[in-house]
Amino acid sequence: GTVLECLVRSGNLEVKHLPERERWLIAFMAMFTVLLNNASNEANSVGFYQITKLLIIPTVICIERLGGIWREYSTAIVLSLFVASLGVAIATISDFEVNWRGSILAGLSVVATAKYQILQSGKQHEHNVSAMQITYSVSWPQSFVGFCAAMLLDVFVPSVKEYMLLRHGGLLDHEFKSSADVGWILACCGIAVVMNISTYGILGKTSPVTYQVLGQLKTCLIIGFGYLFFDAKVPANWLL
Repeated sequence: GTVLECLVRSGNLEVKHLPERERWLIAFMAMFTVLLNNASNEANSVGFYQITKLLIIPTVICIERLGGIWREYSTAIVLSLFVASLGVAIATISDFEVNWRGSILAGLSVVATAKYQILQSGKQHEHNVSAMQITYSVSWPQSFVGFCAAMLLDVFVPSVKEYMLLRHGGLLDHEFKSSADVGWILACCGIAVVMNISTYGILGKTSPVTYQVLGQLKTCLIIGFGYLFFDAKVPANWLL
């Protein structure tokens, strides 16, 4: 939000806000989706988490069709989707574990992510705003929602998280070992901003299904870079 505000003040970014209600709705949905995705990642094995991510694509198609949106997908998209899904399924099936808490969080994560991507893509096209403009429009509402959620769940009443199937503990329980921890937190914030802008950009130019196909490519890159640059020990079927 601060960086985008500087761009606006310097005249390098034209302000074009969404309607107020939609700004706050997208901000809330964005924070809720990130919360559920992280909770699902923490509660599930890598295999189960990746398999549930594949369910976002048919969920997006179902929600769109229930809403009266019938998209035609090219043969290239269908083939890419099939190859990517098959590859991720083969690579992660060796680490497939199921538990009731993780299953509930994964189900909520899939539905919330699909709904959020459809909402965001639709509003971006409806109001004809760029990736940078929509990011700026929702940045301060999103910061406010995130701050309030962090104060509530991590500072004042962290015990509530257990009733929400989230891992117990709060922000104040974390022990900072060195200044490097702060550096990593700031780096993660910077990466999150870049991810938000790129996500809005892709959804604004394509569709939620295309975005999910690219998401499977991201999984392949994570596995590949981990193997090449970080000496990650991976099963042979992960390299297929």
